[in-house]
Amino acid sequence: MLGPRLASALWLAALSTLAACADPASGPGDEAELEGEAGDSGDDLQGTGGFIRLDSDPARPACNVWDPQCPQGHKCAPSASGDDLVLDGFHCVPIMGEGLPGDPCEVFGEHLASGLDDCERGSWCHSVDDESRQGTCLAHCSGSRLSPWCPLATDCLLSSHGTPAVCVNDCHPWDRPCDGDLVCVPFADGGWVCAHSASGGAGPHGTPCQYANTCDPGGVCAPLPIIGTTCDGSQNCCAQLCQLDGPNECPGAAEGEVCSPYYSHLPTPPGYEDVGYCTRLP
Repeated sequence: MLGPRLASALWLAALSTLAACADPASGPGDEAELEGEAGDSGDDLQGTGGFIRLDSDPARPACNVWDPQCPQGHKCAPSASGDDLVLDGFHCVPIMGEGLPGDPCEVFGEHLASGLDDCERGSWCHSVDDESRQGTCLAHCSGSRLSPWCPLATDCLLSSHGTPAVCVNDCHPWDRPCDGDLVCVPFADGGWVCAHSASGGAGPHGTPCQYANTCDPGGVCAPLPIIGTTCDGSQNCCAQLCQLDGPNECPGAAEGEVCSPYYSHLPTPPGYEDVGYCTRLP
């Protein structure tokens, strides 16, 4: 249902926090919440299903990615402790390669969320294909969970579990689209970042949504119901993105849908003045 990047989509479906990374000259960015509250820091990992508890395995001790203190020859990596393959913490794993951020990489272990890859210390294999197990090394964010930092034009990707804490490219829905099957999603600090689509084709315009990346490509999880759709009464609804200065191409244009400013109640970040979403309110 979720296509060729199942494991990556599963943990990103839990996406709830995307932290903006500031230019070093302006200081670190603040953490931004999309859905729910931030969860554990990853220090107290709980195993479920048939997996061993990460904090009870002396060969794979839990670690803090913001202050990693792993044994020599190991690195602190995000991983899953349960059968759902959601990245819910960090643990020390052997360094199995010298891949630098931006290099191609491969994931090893019993599943794609094992934390084992051939990226160097301080980086992690992201955008992994289910079948080939190939992805791209990304650098972990620096700073702290509350004040993360990434290089210019990237942002720190964080879920409610504080994972995976890697620097991902920022984007614009049409001026700087994401590569491959990644989707451009917004977060509360005003920026947009590339993330895996976890919709599986089940998040078209007008359907309820809970997380930033669960709408179909070209859509956004808007924090309000859209009248006349299947998510009447829902707190969040998938809405098609649209250009405010373009023709009305909304799916329900004939029934009164219009392109409304995405930032109608928020300060508009520079470069996103033309971003809107299709809606028909009372």
